[in-house]
Amino acid sequence: FVGTVEGKVFKLDARSGRSLGNYSASNAVNKSLLLADGHVFALTVDGTLHKLEAATLKSVWRYRGGAKSSTTPAYSSTRNAVVFCTDDLQVHCISVSAGTARWRLKPTPLDPSTGASFTGGWPVIAEKHGIVFVRLALGNVDKTLWSGGETKGKWPDTSAAIRRRLDEHRELKNLFALRLDDGLEAFTPAVGPAGVEDLRDGRPWLRVHALPVVRSYGDHEVAYIPWRNGDTRDTSWDGRWDSHLGEMVLDDATIPGFAAG
Repeated sequence: FVGTVEGKVFKLDARSGRSLGNYSASNAVNKSLLLADGHVFALTVDGTLHKLEAATLKSVWRYRGGAKSSTTPAYSSTRNAVVFCTDDLQVHCISVSAGTARWRLKPTPLDPSTGASFTGGWPVIAEKHGIVFVRLALGNVDKTLWSGGETKGKWPDTSAAIRRRLDEHRELKNLFALRLDDGLEAFTPAVGPAGVEDLRDGRPWLRVHALPVVRSYGDHEVAYIPWRNGDTRDTSWDGRWDSHLGEMVLDDATIPGFAAG
């Protein structure tokens, strides 16, 4: 299955490349297609999510997000839902069976005009905990790099202090752990803002870089992600050098004494 900028979804024979049918989505399909539960989900540039039968490419429903798409869609098998984000910083959780919004919300107080964006990322599902992670890039390099509040812009060196700073300065929150059932925050991940440096109109800019990787083992789930921590040993380092790779618990019970996030 292939989506095109001409607004078509093609079904191709994998061996020969021969077209087995196509569907007209009317707008450019600018995000990767999602194949789940016998259906193809195509997200167009205008933020419309199309559910198609994989066998026939027949349209089942369309959901209009109301703003340009910014992430690829992700599927939750336990909730039978698809999640994606739009340029207005809204997160949409759509019922796969009905094609209607189970919830839709903007988790950040920031406005798109500040440069904040979900573009370049994707929702990450933690099925056992019923959580979807979405990550925001704040855009502005200086405000991001020197945001930790410690010496030389570094972030604190304990998870509790990092979470406290994020809760007190919601404009710095960039990784959201949202409950799939209602969209409310399950907890505050102890992850400060970061990004990959890019150029926008000739100026340095940060875009989304690292997203959580969820590992399931037995009845447990954890996530792996780089996060910022001031425990850099070398005191000559500053806020550009305070990233570490860590394992994140998603509840208060996985490891006694470790809080979710």
